[in-house]
Amino acid sequence: MSTTLAAEWHVDEPQLRVTEGDARAALRAVTGRPVVSARARLRFGPGRTCEAVARLLDRAIVQAENAGLDPQMLVVADGSARAAEDIIRVRRKAHGIADWIHSPTCRVRIVLRPAGLYATSGGRAAAARPRRPGRVSGQRPRGTGRGAGHRRVDWRWIPAWRPADITDSGREQLRAIGFTI
Repeated sequence: MSTTLAAEWHVDEPQLRVTEGDARAALRAVTGRPVVSARARLRFGPGRTCEAVARLLDRAIVQAENAGLDPQMLVVADGSARAAEDIIRVRRKAHGIADWIHSPTCRVRIVLRPAGLYATSGGRAAAARPRRPGRVSGQRPRGTGRGAGHRRVDWRWIPAWRPADITDSGREQLRAIGFTI
């Protein structure tokens, strides 16, 4: 009997200043790419760029490094974007005249996977589970607690396991795909 081990790094930004269409186009352009080259693609091209999503990938890279992961080994496996509440501000002009500044935003979720796990899943990791609209890989929204309404990173190990359950061969394989054990 064998056990399948899968890991995902979820990055969620509830109000990114980018239109839904631009965010979806950016995610389509980088899905399947290593996260470092995906960030470069969104920032420098070729073709259309998206600095807002590139900055979100910047944060994901820093968080992965802080968690002891090598960002060179992570791939943008999946993502979603859906319209969020727009930001509206008042701008004062000369002589007491004011107008409204309107900034569209959207909720962007990105799923990163170690390259080895992404490759073995055939690039379609979430296809095995039914997805609800607006959700990434079955992630449940949280509306309470510390940090509610801010970005968060969730590790998901499927099925649940303990470090003691990993064989020596398994430890070598995890090191090969970028995990520090």
